[in-house]
Amino acid sequence: MRKAEVTVYLSLIFILLMSFVGGIIESASIQVAKNYKRGDMDRAVESIFAEYQIGLLEEYEIFALEGTYETGDFSYRNILNRIVYYGGGEAEREITGIRLLTDDNGKAFQEQIIAYMEHKMGITELNLLTGNTETWSQQEEQSKEYQAEETAIQSEMTASLSETEEMLPEEENPLVNIASIKQSNLLNIVVPDPELLSQRQINLTDIPSGRNLQKGFGTFPVATANKILSKAVIGEYIVEQFHNFLDTQETDAISYQIEYILGGKASDMENLKYVVNRLIMLRFVPNYTHLLSDAQKKSEAAALATSLCTLLTVPEISEIVKQAILLAWAYGESVMDVRSLLNGKKVTMVKTAENWQLSLSGLLTLGTSDDTKEGADMEGGLEYQTYLRMLLFTADQDMQVMRILDMIELELRVGKGHSFFRADHCISAVEIQSNYALRRNIQYQFYTRFSYR
Repeated sequence: MRKAEVTVYLSLIFILLMSFVGGIIESASIQVAKNYKRGDMDRAVESIFAEYQIGLLEEYEIFALEGTYETGDFSYRNILNRIVYYGGGEAEREITGIRLLTDDNGKAFQEQIIAYMEHKMGITELNLLTGNTETWSQQEEQSKEYQAEETAIQSEMTASLSETEEMLPEEENPLVNIASIKQSNLLNIVVPDPELLSQRQINLTDIPSGRNLQKGFGTFPVATANKILSKAVIGEYIVEQFHNFLDTQETDAISYQIEYILGGKASDMENLKYVVNRLIMLRFVPNYTHLLSDAQKKSEAAALATSLCTLLTVPEISEIVKQAILLAWAYGESVMDVRSLLNGKKVTMVKTAENWQLSLSGLLTLGTSDDTKEGADMEGGLEYQTYLRMLLFTADQDMQVMRILDMIELELRVGKGHSFFRADHCISAVEIQSNYALRRNIQYQFYTRFSYR
């Protein structure tokens, strides 16, 4: 009887043990099946994103999946079809997130630019790159202050003359000439051969910054970057990848690409005008600062102001006129500086009596037929490209990024013949929910995410 009890007991233990072993085997088998499904999806998605747009990478160092597959017909279904093609297997799938290069003012695009430039330049070069950014920002702020001062002095002078119903003489009056220059086409004054300027134009409503864009959806992690560093790095990327007025090349799109990124106008001429005006105001700061510290030049301006105000009934206005002359002189010198830059010469950040270009008498002939100066090449100065870096750093970053995408799209569509290409059809990240039916009606749901970050 006791032997029978032992036999039954061992039989039960054996059955339980076999059930346990069978359960483990079944669990392991299901887990292996799940791993296979995940592996199939991972391989399929990685294969899809290996089909990146080759022109975008080769020309601009940017990874993105062109979502129309060169058909111009953008559809999320394209991705799901390619998953099956690459062996993802049959399953219920849904795209739960997709990130396009143009989403959120091109944040995914910005991340790739910064990653590429950091990898290329390294820590040492990046530190050098940001070394002057504080000075650039200060000059931008000072430029605004000096513009406000100029406006206030002009208003005060006009009001004083209006009260007495008098006017300053026009002869030997540089204020008249500078006012005329400001109203004229500055390109005719600062560009060596205005007749050779590009006449190219673009349609602003058919580029990423001007049209209604395809939108992604879902939530993706956003890389954080130092704001000053990212602005400097993006500016460097622009200088590296795009042409400017001095290094234009044959193109079917727009010629002055960096000038467009800064100005955002429809034509090369308008964008160059915008940059010229910005450069004049940038140079206005050190030029006016020098005049305020140069006793001889202030004395010359005071003598001229006294001469212009001699016949007026309010001679005390001469102090205001003196300040107006100094402001006009600084503006004229800035015009000369920009003339130098657009001639491929260098201009120093800080002016001294030795490298000052424009005399007070020369201010009277600036921009006239008697103006024959080409602009000096200053030893130790900065070239046009460096001044463009300053303008890029002080511009709005999101706006710049969208205009970079404008240029990329135009170059690939028009310059390279990829008529299908649209920046808002370029996918940088995707998240897919998959629901596989395993054996015995077991459902396995999981998410697959891929990003070019």
